[in-house]
Order: sequence, then C-alpha cells, then structure tokens
Amino acid sequence: MTSPAGRIVNAYLAQWLLLGFVLVSLGAMMGLNLYRERQHVETDERNSLLTQVRVINDNLSEELRATNAALQELITDHAFWKTPGGWRDSVTIHLQSLADAMPGIRTFVYIDAQGVIRASNRKELIGLDVSQREYFTEVKETQEKDRLYISKPFKSVLNVHIMGASKMMPGPNGEFLGVVNASLDPGYFKTLLGSVNYAPDMWTAVAHGEGIQFVMMPEREGMAGLNLAKPGSFFSRHMDSGRDENFMTGTVYATGESRMMALRSVRPSGISMTPPLVVAVGRDLDAVFKDWLYHARRQTLLFLAIAASSIAALVLYHRRSRQFERQRMENQAALRQSLNDFNDLVARIPVGVYKYRMLADGGHRFEFVSPRWCHLIDLDADEVYRDPELPFKRIHPEDAQDFIKQNEAARSSLGIFVWEGRIVRSDGEVRWLHIESHPSQLANGDILWNGIQYDITERQSLDDDLKRSNAELEQFAYVASHDLREPLRMVNSFVSLLDRRYSDKLDDQAREFIAFARDGAMRMDRLICDLLEYSRIGRKGKPFAQVDMNEAIGEAVLNLKALNDSLDGEIEIAPDLPSIPGDHDELVRLFQNLIGNALKYHAPDRKPLVRLSASKLRSHWIVKVEDNGIGIAKEHLERIFGIFQRLHSHQEYEGTGIGLAICKKICDRHKGRIWAESVPGQGCTFYVSLPGERFSPSSPSAHGPDESQ
Repeated sequence: MTSPAGRIVNAYLAQWLLLGFVLVSLGAMMGLNLYRERQHVETDERNSLLTQVRVINDNLSEELRATNAALQELITDHAFWKTPGGWRDSVTIHLQSLADAMPGIRTFVYIDAQGVIRASNRKELIGLDVSQREYFTEVKETQEKDRLYISKPFKSVLNVHIMGASKMMPGPNGEFLGVVNASLDPGYFKTLLGSVNYAPDMWTAVAHGEGIQFVMMPEREGMAGLNLAKPGSFFSRHMDSGRDENFMTGTVYATGESRMMALRSVRPSGISMTPPLVVAVGRDLDAVFKDWLYHARRQTLLFLAIAASSIAALVLYHRRSRQFERQRMENQAALRQSLNDFNDLVARIPVGVYKYRMLADGGHRFEFVSPRWCHLIDLDADEVYRDPELPFKRIHPEDAQDFIKQNEAARSSLGIFVWEGRIVRSDGEVRWLHIESHPSQLANGDILWNGIQYDITERQSLDDDLKRSNAELEQFAYVASHDLREPLRMVNSFVSLLDRRYSDKLDDQAREFIAFARDGAMRMDRLICDLLEYSRIGRKGKPFAQVDMNEAIGEAVLNLKALNDSLDGEIEIAPDLPSIPGDHDELVRLFQNLIGNALKYHAPDRKPLVRLSASKLRSHWIVKVEDNGIGIAKEHLERIFGIFQRLHSHQEYEGTGIGLAICKKICDRHKGRIWAESVPGQGCTFYVSLPGERFSPSSPSAHGPDESQ
C-alpha cells in the first residue's frame, strides 16, 4: 500500500504532467492559429499582387496592340510618304500627331534598308545611322514581316533608357525595305506602374524578356538596364517555369530584399511579339507580415505569461499544499490528543454527557453516551446504542408524565430542557437526576439534543431537609412575632394609662421617661410587624401571574401619595412599562419600599425627584429607580440589603432596617436580583432585574444579569 507521502508525490507528478500537457496543447493551438493567420495574410497579399500584375498586363497588352497597329499603318502608308523625289515634308507632322495620340510612344521613325533614319516626328533624329541598333539588326536578320520585335532597353541619343518596338517594311516582293520603329515612353510605363502601388513598401517593374530591367517604380538609381537573368533570380525562375504567371517569395537579386512577388509575361493576344515583357509586382515580407508578427509576438508573450504564471501557481500550490498537509497532520495529531483528553475528561467528571438524535421520520437514537452517563442509569453503552428505549424505561413511573411534558415543550420551542426527577436502577434503588439539554433542529428536520445529567439525590435530600427547616423557622418567626406583639400592646396600653391618670402628678423627667417607653414600644411593634412581613414573603405569596408593571408601580405610588405630597416631591414613571410573571402584591411592596426610601432619604436642600424606567437585557427586564437624594457610600452598597441594617440613627431617619431586605427576598422569590449604584450627595439608583418569561417559583433559583452589565 502506498504511503501518504508517496500518494502526495504521485499527485504532484500527475499535476505537473497535466500542466505540461495543457501548456503543450495550448502552445500547439496558438501556434496552429498563428500559422493559419499567416497563411491567410499571405493568401490575401498573393491575390492582391496577382490582381495588380494582371491590371498592368492588361494595360500593357492594350498599349502594345495599339503600337503594333500604328506601326502597321505606317508600313501601309510608306509608299505615300516616300516619293521618288524623297520624303514628304508633312510626314513629320503626321508622325508627331500619331505619337501625340499614343501616350506610350515617344518617337516614330522610318529607317531605310541601310539603317539610316529617313523620317521621324523628331527632326533631330533624321539622318542618324542606327544600323547597329538591335531593334534594326534583329528585324533585318529575321525579316519576319508579321512580327513585332521588342528590343532590349538602351540609352537613346537623348540619354534616356527606352525600348523600341519594330516591324519590318517589306517590298512588293517581300524584300527588306527597312524598319518602322516606335520608341516606348518610359514615363508612360512609370505612370502605369505607380498607379497600382497601394503600400509604401510596394514596387512594380517591367523588364525585357531577356532579363534587362526597363523601368521600376518607385525609381531606384542604377536599376534601369540591369540584367536580371541570373541563375536563381525571380526572373530566371519565372522564365524557366514556362508559365505566364507566377507567385514567389525570397530574396530579390537586384535589391537583396526579402519580398513576395507576382510576375507575369506580357504576350498580347492577336499579335506576334517577341520577346515578351515581364511585369513584376512585389512587397517587402517584413511589411506584409508586420501586423501578423506583432500579433504573433503578443500571442507568444501571452503564452509565456500563461506558462510562467501556471508554473508559478503550481509551485506555490505545491508549497502551500505541503504546508497545509503538515498543518493537517499536526491538526489531526492535536485533534486525536484533544479527543483523548476529552474522552479522559468525560470519563473522569461526575457529570454524564450524551448526544441524542430525534429523526424527522419518527425514529430516534443515542449517538454518544459517556461512561458516567451509563453508570448513572445503570446501563452499558452498547445496550443504549442498540435499544434507545432502555434509558427512558428507567424513569420513575410517577415522574414519567412530567418528563414527557417538559420534553415535548422543549422540542416544540427548541428551548432549553431542564428536568429533575427520579429513576429506578436495575437493583430497585431510586436516585434523583438533574438532566439538562439544548435541542437544535438540523436542515434535514432532525433534532439534535446535546445534554448532561448528574446525580442530585443527596442535594434533593438536603433540599427537603432545608425546606422543612425553613418552614419551621418561618413558622417560628411568625408565631414569635405574633406572640411578641401581645405583651407590647399591654406595655403600651399601661404606659398610656399611666400617662393619662398620673400625668399631672409626674414631673417633666418622669413624663419624658413615659414618652421614651411609649416610643420604644411603638418602634418594637413596627419592627415585629416588618419581621412578620419578611417571614410571610414566599410563605403567604400568591401563585404567579402576568403583572402589569404600570399598574403595580402606580399602586405603590398611590400608597405613598401622602408622603410625596408632604415633601412636595415628584415621581416620573416611563410609559409602556412591561408585563412580567410574578406576585402582584409582592411587586407592589417591592417598588413601594424603593420609592418610599427615595422620598425618605431626600436631600434637605432640594425637592425629592424619583424616576422609574425599564429596559430589556436578554431574557430579563431591568427596572431602574433613580433619585436625587443623599446617596449611599460605596462600601455600604452590599450590606444595605441585609436584615436590620441601618446607615443612620433613629433620630435622623425612622425605620427598622428591614425594607431593603424585604426587597431582596421578593427579588429572590421572583428569580431576580437587586443592586444599587450611588454617588454620595447626588443620589442613588436601584436596579431590579426580573425574568421576562414564565417560570416556576419553586424551581431552582434563576439569576439575573450580572451587576456589571
């Protein structure tokens, strides 16, 4: 079996091979595309050049046919212009008019059999001996009367390169009488050639059939009269091919340039002409493929960029992959260690942990149970996984309905499930368990419960003992406070009777003593009443119901109306206070004590001002009671909620020191909190945190938000 490292190496090799294949394929496709584009450019240019060379061929052929016709006409008119007494004077004018009518002809001449020019449209030529000129000697030697002979380019007496078109003048018996000759005008040829040039790098040329250059456009020095008939030249290859039209690429012999060229032999139809003229139209290869070359370079650079970036990306990917693989292996090792630590922790903690799934189709199963969880219900994990009904069969029959009810409620609301009840172990022992679970619904409709459970049998036993003890203490406090009031009433009655009957017989000191006794008895009575009220909280409370805080606080303010009016105080209550579950009378007493304290402990230099407002913090409502009184020192903010705790003497402020203890006990019963903040000399703010959702006052204490919040 291949190791993980070997599999990684194989994967890397496969990726490199795949990248190489992709890059080679991409390069081949781009190369093929560039090759096709080059072929397309070459084909388009080939067609363009062939078109231009055909245009020149058609024009030259037409001009040569016209020249042949003009020379034939001169041959026919020869007898008219040459009289026994000599040539007519008007022949010059006739020849000039004929030359003017043909833009491609410079000069018309009559040459006698001895090679002397006898008539011409240019008088300066008459009498010249041209017997050694090729256009005369070739015609004289061949004596083909129907042939139009084109001579090689030569410099005329006017120092201009020209070509001559000559025909034989036959006698009555076919004998050689002389030659008629037309000098082809190089200017006309240049105009014709220049008219077809459509690019700056393009040139056109006409050469004699034996390889002598005649004209070239644009003009280049030294090209006229150059012999092109060299082995391997475009001209030689064209003539050797035997075809009238050719297209070639390569190096031009005459210029040394790399060009593509279209060549055509001009052989006008309808006449016998030798040798032919050769027309060439060419373009510079670099210019033709300039745009293609630019595009090809860009494509090449693009391919190189793609290849380089792909290689760099794959190298980076492999580097990152190796780092990731190392990290993954480290994470796996850490995860295995964490899992081992977790399993060890789960096995050691005194709390059972479980994961339970309720399937959308109605089934259910346990997905995880810890050893402690199994121990608590006296079952093996394999048994639980095999039969998920077994744990539920352990629930005490008397507690089963409550378990089902609370479980259904938690499942419907997806709220926290908390249940405390009894289970019966296999040996018949009854134990109390606390079970707490958080349900969450998955995308497929299943509900997953992650929960814990722990044994609370000893705590339950202690709670039962504590409840009994508290009940006995509350009963004792009630009975004690009730029985204590009877002697106080008797003391107060007899002190009052003593004052009424013997007041006139007692001195001022005695009457002061009686007042002290009466005041002490009254304060003791109030203390006992408050103690009685303190003991009744929770014991005589009503079942919880929704309490409108607007009504409860309004009732408390109404009860304090006389005190508030006497102090000319102001009580501001925020609108729309919430409704919360609780005991209406206890909540009235809670806020009556807080508002009463705010009025009682007012600053002597300003009127009392009390503000009440509420805000929501998660599942709790925070009611704030704020005053502008004398305030409380920071070190006393905790102990003021203890029973019989007073910060001032009886002479300064009346009170028993039980009011805030009553407030705290009411908050405890409502699963809330109470705390205070103060700046001495500026006022005090009391915060009351009360749950905003229904709960059972007999369940374990809930806690409000921390004071720091």
